[in-house]
Amino acid sequence: MKDKFNLVGIKIPEFKLPNTRGNVSNIRDFLGQNIVLVLFRNKNWPYSKAHAQKLGEDFEKFKQYNAVLFTILPDTQESAEKFEELYENKFPIYYDSKKKVNKMLKQEVKPLKMGRMPAILVIDAQGIIRYAYYGDSMDDIPENEVIIDILKDLNT
Repeated sequence: MKDKFNLVGIKIPEFKLPNTRGNVSNIRDFLGQNIVLVLFRNKNWPYSKAHAQKLGEDFEKFKQYNAVLFTILPDTQESAEKFEELYENKFPIYYDSKKKVNKMLKQEVKPLKMGRMPAILVIDAQGIIRYAYYGDSMDDIPENEVIIDILKDLNT
């Protein structure tokens, strides 16, 4: 786990974002479920695209463990809608054109590594961050099975 910012054990800060389905959701709307919060790099990077596709492939596994995917693209609605098409529209993409949530959740930007680094948080049904992984490079993303194992532990 790369919890660079000591977030594990704290309550997820409250925020609202619009998504590609025309809804605005507060992260706390999902209390009672586990949340897999993904901070994508951007819509054009191959690793972000591959990650979105893999999430889509394992979508039913996430649901099996009472988890919702809350994926955030630091971009516009139009870009988020195009990005969502990559994995057959199985889950909405939330977008943050002003990047406020990305900053609040400490998504790193490393100019020498060409921009934003990927990040994944797992939040339990009470809203407590139980896992935080901040990538050191554009392809430093944990496999879905790592996240699913964490979800299994949260459901036991």
